[in-house]
Amino acid sequence: MKKLLLVVAIIVALVALVWFAGSHYLNSRALTATSERWPNNLGTTDDIAKHFPPHGNNETANAIAELSKPLGIEPIRGALAEHLSRAISKDGDVVDAPPPAVAEWLTKHATEVRVLQQQLVTHESPQWAVDANALIEPPMPRLIAQMEFFRVLSLDALEQHRAANDAVAWNDLHAAWKLAQGLLARPELISQLIGIAGARMSNGVAAKLSAPEPAWRHELASFDFGAAAVAAYAYESAHSWRYVTHYPAGEPDENRTRNHVRHVTGILLVPWIRYQAGLALEAQRKIATELASLRACDPHPRMPRGMPNIGEAWRRIGRFRAEIEGVEKLLALKAARAQSGSWPQSMPSIEGSSCSDGRWRYRREADGSMSLAFSKPIAVASSQAAVVPLTFRRADL
Repeated sequence: MKKLLLVVAIIVALVALVWFAGSHYLNSRALTATSERWPNNLGTTDDIAKHFPPHGNNETANAIAELSKPLGIEPIRGALAEHLSRAISKDGDVVDAPPPAVAEWLTKHATEVRVLQQQLVTHESPQWAVDANALIEPPMPRLIAQMEFFRVLSLDALEQHRAANDAVAWNDLHAAWKLAQGLLARPELISQLIGIAGARMSNGVAAKLSAPEPAWRHELASFDFGAAAVAAYAYESAHSWRYVTHYPAGEPDENRTRNHVRHVTGILLVPWIRYQAGLALEAQRKIATELASLRACDPHPRMPRGMPNIGEAWRRIGRFRAEIEGVEKLLALKAARAQSGSWPQSMPSIEGSSCSDGRWRYRREADGSMSLAFSKPIAVASSQAAVVPLTFRRADL
C-alpha cells in the first residue's frame, strides 16, 4: 500500500512539475507577444487603450440623438440608399430628381434636416461615450442612426445642388464630415468603417459641386483613414487579449456552480488559453504592421485564414484614398475653369498621386472638354454602394 501511495505521489509530483514548467513556458511566450510594439507609435498591447481616453457623451452627441427621433426615415430607407448610390456613381455634375416618396419626405422634414446640419456645423464633432477599459459591453453609438444621418445630409446636398444652392450643399457636407470625425475618433473598427462609408458618400456628392472647395475639405483630404483604422484594429486585438486574460473560461453569470467550474477550469487551462491568445495577438500585430505600411490604392494585404473582412476593409480604404484624390483634383480643375473660362490646357500638379500603384492622367480634348482618370481600374465589391468613379469627364459648357 505504501509503495502504491509512493508511486501515486511521484506521479502527481511529476504531473505538477510538468504543468508548472509548461505553464511557465506558455505564459512567457504569451507575455512576449504583449511586449512587442504596434505600428504608428501605438506602443505595446498595454498602451493601446491609452489612445482612447474615457469620456461621456458631449452636447452634440446628445443633441443629434434627440434630432433623430422625428425623422422617421424607415419608409424611404431603401429608395434613398438606391437614389444616392445611383447619383454618386454617375459621372457628371447633373443630378436626377429623387423618387417622389424621397422628395416628399425631404420636403416634410426640411426644417429638421437644417437644424441637424447647423447643430453639427456650429458645434464640436459628436463624442459618444468611450470606456476602452470595459471588457463587457463597452459603450457604443447607434451606428444605424449615424448612417441614416449621412444619407439624409447627402440627399439634402444633392437637392440643394439641383436648386443651384451649392453653398448650402457644402454646409451639408461639412456637417457630414463633422459626424464622420466623431466616429473616426472611436476605438471600434465598425465605427471607423461607418465613418469611412459616410465620408465616402459625402466625397461623392462633393464631385458634383462647384469650386472653390471650402477650407474644411482639406481636413478630409489630409486625414489618414488607414492610420485611424489601424488604431481601432489594434485596440480590438488588445481588448480580445485582455478579455481572455480576465475570463479564460468565459464570463461569470448568476449560476454559482457554473462559476465554480469556470474558476477551476480557468486555473487548469489558463496557460494554454493565454498561449493561444498570445499567438493570435502576435498574428494581429503583424497584420496591423503590414496594413500600416500600405500606400497602394488597390491594396491586397496578405490575410491569414479566418480574417477576410479586414482585407476587404483595407481595399475599401485604399480605393477611398484614390476617390478623395480624384475629387480634389476635379475641384482644382473646376476652380481653374471658373477663373479662366475654360478647362486648363495642362496643370503640372494634377497628374501626381499619393498612391504607390498609379497616377492621374488629365487631358483637354480638341472640343474643349476634359477627362481626368486614374491610371488603373480598381475593382469594388458588389456589396459597395455610392462608389465614386475614378474617371471624370466634363464638357466645356
